[in-house]
Amino acid sequence: MLAIILAGCERAPATPAEHTHDPQPTRPAVQTHSITVRSSDFLNDTAGLALAGYAVSALTKRVVESGEIHAYLKVRGFDSWDQMPVTLVAGTASVTLRVSYDEGSVYFVVIGTVVNRRVLDIFFPATLRLVIDQGTAS
Repeated sequence: MLAIILAGCERAPATPAEHTHDPQPTRPAVQTHSITVRSSDFLNDTAGLALAGYAVSALTKRVVESGEIHAYLKVRGFDSWDQMPVTLVAGTASVTLRVSYDEGSVYFVVIGTVVNRRVLDIFFPATLRLVIDQGTAS
């Protein structure tokens, strides 16, 4: 009897859409932009902060004011996408990754107690995926 109850609780095989972790647009007003982020892209200082900027023409003034922008990260060696902000840990290195944006640009920000080229090389290259919902900005 127990085997029947457990078998009845098994989840049916998932459809391919349920396993798609790659954030793709589902409406015409939604666009995606992928950016390969490399450790050499960052300007860093000794204050535990590194910044990399990228041009994204889809980030118009109207999108910034009326749309929605979601950022996802796929780190080298992993198949999953993580919604930002995200904190990554490798050994004693820990960094928090954030995204900010304005008209025409997106900025990838790394914050940690120690942010230097060696720490950045642990986590990058990575893929930054922006999902831009133009909303009422069309």
